[in-house]
Amino acid sequence: MTRKLFLLAAAGLGAMVAATANAAESDAAAPPTAQASEIVVTAQRLDAARSEVEPALGATSYSMPEAFINNLPSGANAELNQVILQAPGVAQDSFGQLHIRGDHGNIQFRLNNVILPEGLQVFGQSLSPRLAANVDLITGALPAQYGIRDAGIVNITTKSGFQNGGEVGVYGGSHGMIEPSIEYGGSSGATSGFFSGSYTGTDVGIESPDGRANPLHDHSDQYQAFGYLDHILDDTSRVSLIAGTSQDKFQIPNTPGLEPSLGFSQNGVSTFPSAQLNENQKEGTSYAIVSYQKTTDKFTGQASVFARYSELQYTPDVTGELLFNGIAQAARKTDTAFGVQLEGVYKLTDAHTLRSGLIVTTDHTTSQTNSQVFNVDANGNQIGPAAVSIVDNSSANAQTYSAYLEDEWKPFDSLTVNYGLRFDQLVSFRQENQLSPRVNLVWTPMEGTTFHAGYARYFSPPPFELIASTAVLKFIGTSGEQPGTQNDLPRSERDNYFDVGAQQKIGGLTLGIDAYDKQAKNL
Repeated sequence: MTRKLFLLAAAGLGAMVAATANAAESDAAAPPTAQASEIVVTAQRLDAARSEVEPALGATSYSMPEAFINNLPSGANAELNQVILQAPGVAQDSFGQLHIRGDHGNIQFRLNNVILPEGLQVFGQSLSPRLAANVDLITGALPAQYGIRDAGIVNITTKSGFQNGGEVGVYGGSHGMIEPSIEYGGSSGATSGFFSGSYTGTDVGIESPDGRANPLHDHSDQYQAFGYLDHILDDTSRVSLIAGTSQDKFQIPNTPGLEPSLGFSQNGVSTFPSAQLNENQKEGTSYAIVSYQKTTDKFTGQASVFARYSELQYTPDVTGELLFNGIAQAARKTDTAFGVQLEGVYKLTDAHTLRSGLIVTTDHTTSQTNSQVFNVDANGNQIGPAAVSIVDNSSANAQTYSAYLEDEWKPFDSLTVNYGLRFDQLVSFRQENQLSPRVNLVWTPMEGTTFHAGYARYFSPPPFELIASTAVLKFIGTSGEQPGTQNDLPRSERDNYFDVGAQQKIGGLTLGIDAYDKQAKNL
């Protein structure tokens, strides 16, 4: 599947190279300086038009530009989560997952307004602040163009190559942390590109399980690479390619001083110092996005094809995990997602702007596990001197279909009403759908003062990779048996979301207050 992503990226790159060659003859006649300036202006105009396809429109939005990121203690060397944590209402748990307004996960990431499909939930992060010209967090009562993941939208506007140059750096600190990195941007004629890459090595890859400053067995090696290529076709259109990868290795940290207490033995071995456990996990994510944008006086449309491949491989300490947990499971999981995103905005009149879109995503996941467990009697006592092996392999597919239509209505200059409908269809472990109304009002009675109120109906299927695929019946009569044998499939969460707030600008200071109420079903 990784090969497919690289073929997709190569196809997009080939199309851009061909377009560049076709345009080279006509471009040669223009003076280089004037031509470059015209191309930059065209790119900026297309960027502005692209941002109008999916504005916040009454939702709560926080913007963190490149200058803000660089002023953080670690600058662009920080993890992306550390940047997002600067926004109000965001928290992070020990696993590294973000929680926005108390929600559990349910976050959608976008690159230049294009959805980056979900992958496997892992320790590492596949995106770096190094690639960002701006990071926007949008939350609250979201307009109709946002759905499926509704706690927050993280949209990253990527850096471009119209500012030629780059830098090489090395960042380091305690716990053996070192992070060499490189980034470079450049342009040639109507084509621009940006590339960044980094390696992070640290002896605190996950976290200290017992609070000690130097945890045992917690080293991590993390590699990231990102590339963006943009080609201006003419004054009104362009094509772009985004591609990236993240490849990580993590040691699972140990808590010293523990001994097995379940009474199991493996080939006569019944003791195992917890400090000597050797559990490891490898993670990989690759993604690619190809987009075409067309802009006229009244219309802007963008068509995108996106793909993401994630892989996780967990290697247990067989003897140690058997004695401590009664089960040692080697696991390999993959998730491959492809999709199409078609969106447009049309200025119908001075008072009405229409937006619509269609998003189709297909997801395929595989799970291969080999579990070592003990046979046990009705009282849980071990039968036999050694563990037995249970192989459990499975795969599953899911599709989501989403469509929306909304109208941005300005009855007068100080008031904007955005209303619309969104339809989502899930075809997977269950077949579910929902028609979701959305409405937002933004009132600006005077310069610097803004009031907003909104309502949104949400439909959020559970993360596909978290749906249990383990055949629980295989483990009956073993030390890996679950407390219950039911394997009920979860239902999609359905919410009513209300939001009201105000903002006041005082010079360079912005004060805001926001209140919200979420009524959830199937949480």
